Amino acid sequence: IANLNEDLKKKVNIIDNITQKVGAMSKVDTKAIGVILPLTGEFNRFGLAALKGIQSEFQKSFAQLGYRLYVRDSRSSAIVSKAMVRELVSKHHVAVIIGGIQSALATQGYLEAKKNNVVFISLAKVFLSAGQKNHLLLEVPGSVESEVQALMNAVSNDETVGKRGAIVYPDNANGRVYLDHFWNQSKI
Repeated sequence: IANLNEDLKKKVNIIDNITQKVGAMSKVDTKAIGVILPLTGEFNRFGLAALKGIQSEFQKSFAQLGYRLYVRDSRSSAIVSKAMVRELVSKHHVAVIIGGIQSALATQGYLEAKKNNVVFISLAKVFLSAGQKNHLLLEVPGSVESEVQALMNAVSNDETVGKRGAIVYPDNANGRVYLDHFWNQSKI
């Protein structure tokens, strides 16, 4: 009987989790797009330029189809960027967030969007291990993984180059992401 009660509790918890996820997904507004850019602060000139381009394309392509754009200022702060993701998800139920002019802002924005099952289109590289990334992330400039894969393909497909490759990387956390992925791919 104790095992039955424990098994029943597990199944109830699974059903509760599924119900919460379905409820959260049903709130998603597929026509709501969030934009989080540094409109003030250290990176504001890049954010303002990106916003101008996004708004221009939005007016040409998406506005006529009923999409809505919700713009927020990250103030060049990763902490503010995370808070803006939470606000856009809870208040406007956005399906997609575009942001991350700078890698730290992109990384924090993506991690918060991932927690909320929202697609994050990053305008900068997200320096996380491949295991921390998933289908909810789209890196516009190209990911670390795709750059390393391109290097590996060039080395393995060009017989004049040989089978040895090298990578020059900065001695910091971002460089180590490149190095780790390079070693993982070289083993394969």
